[in-house]
Amino acid sequence: MNTIQTFFSKHPKWSYTGNFVVTLACVAVSPSLFMPTFLGVLLGFVAATAINYVLGLKWKPLRELTSK
Repeated sequence: MNTIQTFFSKHPKWSYTGNFVVTLACVAVSPSLFMPTFLGVLLGFVAATAINYVLGLKWKPLRELTSK
């Protein structure tokens, strides 16, 4: 798991993309399949935050990424 976090810390564009995909999947897809209420969306945000934390995915502004 530490190697995944190291990879994403060295490649911020992949980290940004992974963060976007995980958040989109958890917030949009998961609640529509399992629990289509506000609580489902809230649980999607919690799941997205947990997965992003475990994988070491960080969100950085696009302007900051293109300047490197």
